[in-house]
Amino acid sequence: MHFGWLKGGFKVMNDYTDLMLAMGAMVIFSILLMNTNRSMLSSDKKQVEIELEHTAIALAQGVIDEMRVKSFEDIDEASSTYGQTMDGSQVPETASFSFVDMVTVTWEEESGYGEYDIEMDIYYVNRDFPDVNVPGPTDYQRIDVEVSSKFITNQITLSYIKSRYQ
Repeated sequence: MHFGWLKGGFKVMNDYTDLMLAMGAMVIFSILLMNTNRSMLSSDKKQVEIELEHTAIALAQGVIDEMRVKSFEDIDEASSTYGQTMDGSQVPETASFSFVDMVTVTWEEESGYGEYDIEMDIYYVNRDFPDVNVPGPTDYQRIDVEVSSKFITNQITLSYIKSRYQ
């Protein structure tokens, strides 16, 4: 007995329905695969951005920690050394004053993720209103450290209030 739709134990395609179903399944599979790849690439990009921001935060926190151990008088002098880079070399610094007795120190820091621009501003403030800059000298200083890079979207800013009596 011979069946017309069997040949050698396999079904013979009489029309292109099975071929179209197979092609449709391949298209659906490729779309799912592309979406998976896109989400993996997006998460890798986000992970790199987070690592860059963590490095910027670590650099800013390092400057804040360094200022915490300095005496108030050392910070008060614009000519004092404002630290070292991670490799131990001296920080190239530029200092300037404004009418509210502000000191600004800027330098560039090199890391494994590229170059970061660091700006440290030192203001005199009152104890009751630490966000308001006042003409000095007072017994309190606010130290703002801003870290930016062309590779991070948001500028990182950390602040610390230093008292003469700490």
